[in-house]
Amino acid sequence: MNYDQSQGHKFYEYKLMNFLVEAALGMTSKSVWSGKYDIVGGIIIVKPNSEVLCYHLIDFNKFKQYLKNSAKLDNPSGTKMGYGEVYSEGGDSFIKLNFQVKA
Repeated sequence: MNYDQSQGHKFYEYKLMNFLVEAALGMTSKSVWSGKYDIVGGIIIVKPNSEVLCYHLIDFNKFKQYLKNSAKLDNPSGTKMGYGEVYSEGGDSFIKLNFQVKA
């Protein structure tokens, strides 16, 4: 997207972190994102190994760091829907994407 990073601004990392935080705290694909989080005091995360993590709002930067370190993309099966395939429409080429972010 050619954002000028000559001054050392980590623009893309910043945008990706905002996406992860907003997706974790209330943003969904079914409605327009209002920017209002669905949390009150904090968030509890249960990891696959049963370890429980609790982040209070005062630990917001630790929560962001957790998301940065553990978030991964997952591509559920979508072969019958044509996900991941290139298609043409109106002379332009597109890729139909479907993915989940998991932490």
